[in-house]
Amino acid sequence: MKLIDNFLEKLSAGDLPNKFTLSMGELIRKAREEAGYSQRELAERIYRRQAALSDIENGKMEPNASTLVYLAFNLKKPISYFFPKQYKPEIDISELSTLENEILIYLKQLDERDLIKILAQVKVLSKLD
Repeated sequence: MKLIDNFLEKLSAGDLPNKFTLSMGELIRKAREEAGYSQRELAERIYRRQAALSDIENGKMEPNASTLVYLAFNLKKPISYFFPKQYKPEIDISELSTLENEILIYLKQLDERDLIKILAQVKVLSKLD
């Protein structure tokens, strides 16, 4: 709980850049470069100005929720990718069900291309009612 309290305290302080926005900006820049986009190209795809994307990458501005969705879609990353590791909740492996453990065993045997295909399928299945 202390991690979340510390995180919320820093966000509410409003001082930018801060460790969170700098780390997030680095992750966005890394994903953009991996995808082969210039700042201008990606900015057009996410409906932002190039200067705004530059500010986000430099931690001077926080992306809003819709910007994160557009980034995730265009850079082919889950939204959680853009949150620095220290702000992501850890999964307690001991709390996984037998079925979840079995799925993980089989997933470890697959190559990255297959994992990407399976992730897309799981995302679709998770949205079904």
